Amino acid sequence: ASAQKAFDEADKKWQWYQSRSQRRGKTASFRANLQGAWDDRENARLGLAAATLQSDMEKAGELAARDRAERESSQLKYTGEAQKAYERLLTPLEKYTARQEELNKALKDGKILQADYNTLMASAKKDYESTQKKPSGVKVSAGERQEDQAHAALLALETELRTLEKHSGVNEKISQQRR
Repeated sequence: ASAQKAFDEADKKWQWYQSRSQRRGKTASFRANLQGAWDDRENARLGLAAATLQSDMEKAGELAARDRAERESSQLKYTGEAQKAYERLLTPLEKYTARQEELNKALKDGKILQADYNTLMASAKKDYESTQKKPSGVKVSAGERQEDQAHAALLALETELRTLEKHSGVNEKISQQRR
């Protein structure tokens, strides 16, 4: 803004001397003033061009910085997503081993104390063991369960029938204990 103002003032002065040059005689002092006005105008024009160029360079720098920040942000985002995808693919044993190596290195480098190491390793081991599948009971459908119960009841009745047939006589009464 100040470079533009300086140029406008120098140009106005130059225009004033230019308009007077036709009416006046060309004296040495007038020509010196005219040349001085021209030099001032040229210096102001160069200053304005330099200021405009500087402003354009600053804008370009800001745009480049913004683009770089967006690119880095995008890279971080995709790197984070890739890391999460990789971690989802790791088996629990691989995760435990990686954590163990990380903690061993930290302990060796003196970044953590032995007590912290022990606590963190116990936590990692607990996490690993919690991922191990515990054998679950066999799931049987309701229809199969009912069929098994009916079969068991049938076997019990057949056993009771055989017992009754064995001990049945004309005069014999079967006690509840023999059944």
